[in-house]
Amino acid sequence: MDRQAAKGSGNSDSERRARLDKALRENLKKRKQQQRARSQSDKSEETTKK
Repeated sequence: MDRQAAKGSGNSDSERRARLDKALRENLKKRKQQQRARSQSDKSEETTKK
């Protein structure tokens, strides 16, 4: 995609914002999922240590 062509269109700002919002949500979901996996692995390590 040509960046200057995108800048010229009046709708590119809202399109860019929508893409960024979607990427942010996806990133947050992924980070939450990773944190849950870490938390579960920490809990399983605690039970095996006892």
